Amino acid sequence: MTHDEVCQRATQSVQTLSLSVNPRFYPLVHFAPPAGWINDPNGLIYFNQQYHLFYQHYPHSSYRGPMHWGHAVSDDLIHWQHLPIALAPGQQDDVHGVYSGSAVDNHGELTLFYTGHTVVDSNASQVVIRQVQMLATSRDGATFEKHGVIIEPPAHIEHFRDPKVWRDADSWKMVIGVSEHQTGQVWLYTSTDLRHWQFDQVLLKAKPDQGWMWECPDFFPLGDKWILVVSPMGMQSKQFAYNNKFQVGYFVGTFNNNQFIVEQDFTELDHGLDLYAPQTYSGSGDQRIMLSWFSMPETPIPEQPDHWSTCLTFPRIITLNEQNQLIQTPLPAIKQLRQTPQKLSGIVLNDERFCLPLTSDCCELSIEIDITKSDAERYGLMLTFDPQTDKGVKLYIDKQSQRLYLDRSSTAFGPHGHRSIALPDTPTLLLHLIIDKSTCEIFVNHGQATLSARIYADYTANHIALYAENGQAYFNQFCGWPLQSAWIKPFPYM
Repeated sequence: MTHDEVCQRATQSVQTLSLSVNPRFYPLVHFAPPAGWINDPNGLIYFNQQYHLFYQHYPHSSYRGPMHWGHAVSDDLIHWQHLPIALAPGQQDDVHGVYSGSAVDNHGELTLFYTGHTVVDSNASQVVIRQVQMLATSRDGATFEKHGVIIEPPAHIEHFRDPKVWRDADSWKMVIGVSEHQTGQVWLYTSTDLRHWQFDQVLLKAKPDQGWMWECPDFFPLGDKWILVVSPMGMQSKQFAYNNKFQVGYFVGTFNNNQFIVEQDFTELDHGLDLYAPQTYSGSGDQRIMLSWFSMPETPIPEQPDHWSTCLTFPRIITLNEQNQLIQTPLPAIKQLRQTPQKLSGIVLNDERFCLPLTSDCCELSIEIDITKSDAERYGLMLTFDPQTDKGVKLYIDKQSQRLYLDRSSTAFGPHGHRSIALPDTPTLLLHLIIDKSTCEIFVNHGQATLSARIYADYTANHIALYAENGQAYFNQFCGWPLQSAWIKPFPYM
């Protein structure tokens, strides 16, 4: 079969599978596949007056299989329309997977860069793989022609993937995630025509405790600084840090004459349990927009029996403050989805629960807590709260440890666990949440920290409550908005 025929068959498969999807956990405002498996975002680009999103996708099942590139378009990064599969495995160099990459607009030609993945040998003791960088193009933004391999690794390199390409002043540049001698690295390549690439140098190499492989590199400017984002595999936990199966973090520095000089070492990008493989895009103006896979490799996924699997985070605007700290805030266009607000002020709780006039089905919340007045040992929010069992996902301040905790240990389905951050040194704490079926994104003090997690509740009881334990808690302001669905219809197609 031709590549177009393989893509058509994959598109028909996912359309058929979407008819069997159980929507109980399916998000209303987060991007998800119509059916089947999704993981990394693979290219967000503005082309032909629309935003195009590509993503790792297996269209034949909700369980991971040989990767394809799914495809969707949007006018506002909020309302998405699914399109036919863009890329499918099949050539000699990508027969076992069209892996992650990126997209650029080359004078009206939509150009995709991806990793071709093949399994060279597989036995009981080990799997030997080959990964190369490949190219595909499109003039109409809908059908794609493959052009084969453009970069091969040195013979001793096995893990060599996830090209991110951008235009510099006088050339094209690409970063690739690499493992060499069990050390994570990012390599820099340059080109004048996108077809012929030259190795430039190792942009950055992991320290001994920073992982054996750096996946999904992204390298971009913010102001006069450059940010390198990587997803390390193999980092060990350190008290409250690096407790996920795999990590995501960033370096801050300067980039001159192709040299990246690090000024701030590896810093966790998100402090929750479920965020991986982010990719950013420079939209109109100076905004830098980020999307991530809203899951974590090798963790349970309760929706898989429902014929779909995982989603992406809500688009975030990222900026850099004077302390070289990434600030992340939801795309302001979420206001389009807000319905009638529910507002309260001056709530004082004394060792009690207080149900808010909103459910945790799909909503946006903003809550201001007075830390200086509150003396309860624990106080905060209970999401997916069941008054009968007094259980729910907890987002709370622990006075003794002076930390903010996200605890999903009592959820009805899926993985448990908790994460925390040090309590900011401010008199008030502002929490901004987006809760969407099985997702929760938390933005702390205008995005100075974020915690992202999948949460799976029994939706026969999905209240949201404020609470205080052993003392008083002062909640200055609360505002909540039910959110309407961003989908034109549940599983839209062309």
